[in-house]
Amino acid sequence: MKSAIRKKSGSNKQDKKDTKKQKKKTIKLKVSKTHKPDNLGLEEWQRILRKQFAEQQNFKLINRGFHPIFSDFSLTNPETEKTYKISIRGDKPGNNVCSCPDFRINNLGTCKHIEFTLFKLKKRRDAKKAFTETHSLPFSEIYLHYGLKREIRFREGKDAPTSLKTLLKKFFNTDKVLKDEHLLNFSQFLNSVPQNNGHEVRCHDDVMSFVAEHQDSAHREKIVKTKLKGGIKSPIFKNILKTELYQYQKEGALFAVKAGRCLIGDDMGLG
Repeated sequence: MKSAIRKKSGSNKQDKKDTKKQKKKTIKLKVSKTHKPDNLGLEEWQRILRKQFAEQQNFKLINRGFHPIFSDFSLTNPETEKTYKISIRGDKPGNNVCSCPDFRINNLGTCKHIEFTLFKLKKRRDAKKAFTETHSLPFSEIYLHYGLKREIRFREGKDAPTSLKTLLKKFFNTDKVLKDEHLLNFSQFLNSVPQNNGHEVRCHDDVMSFVAEHQDSAHREKIVKTKLKGGIKSPIFKNILKTELYQYQKEGALFAVKAGRCLIGDDMGLG
């Protein structure tokens, strides 16, 4: 009788082990990289793919900032040895910024580096509370919002002085987006920011690159209007090359000048 009881007890232990093994073997279903699920939009699908990939990586993450979660980080890929700067301000698409090329062109508001950082940060005990509560930075910052339309935006920090808030009303709209008419003269805003008041205003590097790009475009447009008033019929085309250009070649050259940087393809093979 005792041996029968022992066998039964051993059987229960084995069942528990088998159950544990089954739980360990349970694999979380992943979204396909090649076929978009019908229940997902294109952008949501792409965000999920980056999140899935990020959670499997072994990136090196270092906090370079002021706060355990809402801070600036450097992330290094051990395989490529490339390092990117990441700014975490929330857990929603568009809240954060990464210096990688993918983030700048995908219009998703995220990338694998941001998703990896959020994945690691959300393992903290205080993460859930931090991401659900409103958080104010100890400084204000000017950043470039990436989307279908790139915009310079202002994020107001804690205890921003009244003089700064008054200045914002002149250059930024109610959504804290820089007004279009102040894009080319953005330096006026920076030079007018109140100094020595104990409140720091930071400006991301890509903001200045964005402004410089538009200033260059405006300069090119001014040159085209003065030097090429007649379009492809302007006299300047006669002195560019010894060979007379075809009309479509002149149109291509004019387009390149206006664009500043472009690729011109010739399907006909006529040069």
